[in-house]
Amino acid sequence: MERETRVQALIEPTIEDMGFEVVRVRVSGTVRPVLEVMAEPADGSPMTVEGCASISRAISTVMDVEDPITSAYTLEVSSPGVDRPLTRPKDFDRFAGFDAKVELIVPVDGQRRYSGRLGGLDLSLIHI
Repeated sequence: MERETRVQALIEPTIEDMGFEVVRVRVSGTVRPVLEVMAEPADGSPMTVEGCASISRAISTVMDVEDPITSAYTLEVSSPGVDRPLTRPKDFDRFAGFDAKVELIVPVDGQRRYSGRLGGLDLSLIHI
């Protein structure tokens, strides 16, 4: 996870300057890692192939300079699509009223997977 956080911190300012938001950054694999970047237009408009290509070129430039992944890797840039992950608090409010599946890291009453209609995110209900 540390590697993903570092990569996101490096690429996010560039992507935001281009008018996009990072939805998720994931790095998988060890021999030839895959860097997956999911992004969307900040204005809520649909993502285009040209948008993904522009983001890919910009990320490649940043990654070449900063070199946070020292081995050869594959870069994949995509839009969230229909089965989008809800990764940011604002996603839960944006998609309130939609059906969703949620998988918890820590089980609640022995259960990790839930499905239902999103009611938004009320941070006052979260107890840590």
